[in-house]
Amino acid sequence: MNYFLIFISSFIINAAEIFCIYNIVREKIQFKSIKLYAIYFTMVLLIALNFIYSDNLYKIIITLFLSILEIKLLLNKSLKESVIIAVIMELVTIISELFFSFSVVFFYNFDNQTYIQLYQGQIISNLIISIIIVGVSCLKIQNRIYKKILSIVDSISLNKMFVLLGTIILCSSFLFYISYYNKNNFFSLFVNFMIITVYFIIVIMIIRKENNYNKVYSKYIIADNELKEYERIINEYRIVNHENKNQLLLIKGMTKNKKVNAYIDEIINNKNLYSKSLLNQALLLPTGGLRGLIYSKLVVMKEYNINYMLNIDKKVNNRIIKKISSSEMIDICQIVGVFLDNAIEAVIELKNKQIIINIYVDDCLYIEIINNYTNSMNFNKLDKVGYTTKGTKHGYGLALVSKILNKNKNFSNEREVSKNIFKQKLVIKLFN
Repeated sequence: MNYFLIFISSFIINAAEIFCIYNIVREKIQFKSIKLYAIYFTMVLLIALNFIYSDNLYKIIITLFLSILEIKLLLNKSLKESVIIAVIMELVTIISELFFSFSVVFFYNFDNQTYIQLYQGQIISNLIISIIIVGVSCLKIQNRIYKKILSIVDSISLNKMFVLLGTIILCSSFLFYISYYNKNNFFSLFVNFMIITVYFIIVIMIIRKENNYNKVYSKYIIADNELKEYERIINEYRIVNHENKNQLLLIKGMTKNKKVNAYIDEIINNKNLYSKSLLNQALLLPTGGLRGLIYSKLVVMKEYNINYMLNIDKKVNNRIIKKISSSEMIDICQIVGVFLDNAIEAVIELKNKQIIINIYVDDCLYIEIINNYTNSMNFNKLDKVGYTTKGTKHGYGLALVSKILNKNKNFSNEREVSKNIFKQKLVIKLFN
C-alpha cells in the first residue's frame, strides 16, 4: 500500500469536495481564513487514515460522518443542514466517479478489473474525478436540490432524516463497491445507479409527505391551558363589550345632540351586533375547550360570508364536559378543528355556502359538521395521507383524525353523503 499516494489522493479529493460544499450552498470560499486550511488539512489526514485502516463498509460510514463534521465546522450550519449538504456532496462524488469509470471503459473497452488495476486510486484518476466533482457542483441544480430538500424536511426529526438520507449513501456506495470488485462488466453498476436514483426519489417523496403531515399535526396541537386561556379571553371580551355598551348609553343620556345620539344607537345596534351574536352563540357551549374552538371557527365563517347554524343541545352542560378528560378534550378539539377547516374549505368557493354544527347528547356525545360541496370525492380514500381534492399541500388533516381515532377507542367517526351534502360525525363515549 502506497501511503504517499493515499495522502495525495485525499489531498486532491477533499479540495474538490470543499469546492462542492460551497457551491451547493452558494457561498464564497474564504481563502484567507486560517480556519479553512486547518479544517482542510485535518480532514485530509483523517480521510487518509480512514482509507488505510478501515474495512470497506466502515470506510463508507466513517467517510459520511467525516463529511458532516467538515461541513459543520466550515459553514457553521445546523446538524440537519449539514447532513443534507453531506448527502448531496457524496452523491455528486459518486456520480463523478461513475461518469469517469463509464468513460474509461467505453473509450478503451476495458472490463472493470482492468479499470481497477490501471486507474482506480491513481493520482491522475483522482485529479480527473475531482475536476468532474467541481464541474458538476457548479451547476445550479445542486443548490436547487439543497433548498428543496431543506424546505421539505422542515418538521422532520433529525434522526429520521439522517436514517433516510444516510441510507442512500450507504446503499449506493456499497452497491458500487460490489459492482467494482465482483463483476466482469459495468452493466450491474448502471443497474445499481438506477436503483439508487429510484430509491432517492422515493425517500424524498416519503420525507415530503412526512413533513406535510407534521405541519398539519402541529397546526392542530392545542394545549389544554391554551384552550382555557382562549375561553377566558372570550369571557373578558364579553364583559368589556357589555361595559362599553353601558358607557355609550351613559354618554347618550348626558347629551341632547341628535347626531351624537344617532351615532351611539348605530354603534350599539349595528356595529356591536357582529361580535355580540358570535359571543352569545359560543357561550351556549360549556367551558372546557370546545367553546374557544367553535368561536374561532365562527369568526372565520363570518369573514367568508358563510351561512352557518350552530345547534347545541341543552343537555350539553358542564356535567357532561367534566366526564371527558383533558387529554381527550384536546383530541376532540383537534378532530373538530380538522372537520371545520375542511368544511370551510369545501364551501368557500360556492355561491351557496352552508355549514351546520350540531352538538347533542344521547347515549354518547355527538358532534356533527355538515356542509354542502361540489367536488367529486373518493370517500374510501379520505383517511389516507395525501389524498385531497384541494391541491398538493392538503390531504393530511383527515389522516391525523384517523390516527387519533385509532389511538382512542372512546371515539368513533361516522360519515354520511347525500347528494351534495357531506356530514362528519364524531361520536364520544361518556362514562358515568
